[in-house]
Amino acid sequence: MVGQFQTCTLTTIGHDDNRRLVGLTSGHCGDVGDDIQLAEHPTTSEVVGKVVSENPGLDFAVIEFDSSLAAPKPNSRLDTGPDPSAGEEVCKRSRAGKLDCGTVLGLLEQTPITLNRTCSMPGDSGAPVFADGRLVGMNAGTHGEPGRAPSRDSPCGDQPVDSRNPAYTFSISDVLDALRKSGNVGSGLIPEA
Repeated sequence: MVGQFQTCTLTTIGHDDNRRLVGLTSGHCGDVGDDIQLAEHPTTSEVVGKVVSENPGLDFAVIEFDSSLAAPKPNSRLDTGPDPSAGEEVCKRSRAGKLDCGTVLGLLEQTPITLNRTCSMPGDSGAPVFADGRLVGMNAGTHGEPGRAPSRDSPCGDQPVDSRNPAYTFSISDVLDALRKSGNVGSGLIPEA
């Protein structure tokens, strides 16, 4: 949980160039300085981290975690990229652990956004998007009707995959590259979980 009210999903967690424990989620989930708690225990959970930076263009936020309270599995590493192509299947794992898969539709014109047919429900912003077992993206919301601006998340219910409004994701390669170039906390992040 970010701040007092926003619930989002952690994209990945790992160590940066300075061995700080950092994670990524969607940038619209909170503001720099917001505390991070586990959503499963919002009233009793300790603060496990803090949002330390945001990138509005790629809609991601960097969280610095207290390594005494949160940690990935030791000696693990998560493979990333390359970006999936139109027609490939991608899967998104939500904060509730639900796996949802759909087909990549392609890039949204003049943007770094990839559209796909996964379901983006409230709380799924930041969810990791995988293709062939590799982390390829960060879920950011639902695109909505053609000609309308993207929304954050919307219920999918029992809609068939092909009738859903497309979900949109940002490339994890673009996110990690922007983070590396920033030189800020999180620079050189190696996804571990």
